[in-house]
Amino acid sequence: MVEEKFSKLDPNSVDSFVRRTIDRVYSMLYGIVGHKEDAEDLTQEVFVKALRAINSFRGDSSPETWLYRIAVNTGRDAIGRRQRERAFESGEAFPDDNSSNIELSKCDPANYVVESEEILLIREAVADLKNDWKEVITLVDIEDMKIEEAAAILGIPEGTVKSRLVRGREQLRNMLKQRMRVER
Repeated sequence: MVEEKFSKLDPNSVDSFVRRTIDRVYSMLYGIVGHKEDAEDLTQEVFVKALRAINSFRGDSSPETWLYRIAVNTGRDAIGRRQRERAFESGEAFPDDNSSNIELSKCDPANYVVESEEILLIREAVADLKNDWKEVITLVDIEDMKIEEAAAILGIPEGTVKSRLVRGREQLRNMLKQRMRVER
């Protein structure tokens, strides 16, 4: 039975699991795709996928890690779809892997009234990072997960998470320095 598989999580219901994890799933997806509405849609998609696949949960990891893995994969799929759509629309046969995946600046400005310019600048810079770096920075630095958790969610060794963090942080630092110079 489904409830038995999630007994470690909450003996009462899967509903409490959703309530406990929905904000973090949304935040992770927002960090990956960089657009509020897309993150909201993808959050729903993640929970639909998880509920449909709940019987396939083997218990090799925590239910949270399993769910976050679904979220990361869903975010990756969305970025891939967006790149393919842009390539098709522009007539490119192959999209440039180094192109920006996010168009944060084209979002409704009303969504960012509360955020300071510095936070927006950081969000935009994170959105422009290479996907591998963006994922680990989102999980470890933004979501405050441990290296081990991020490795389990991404399905990569801890050493790879660490090296991507170092490279991603370095790239982020360089991007922010450059953007701050341009704004002044």
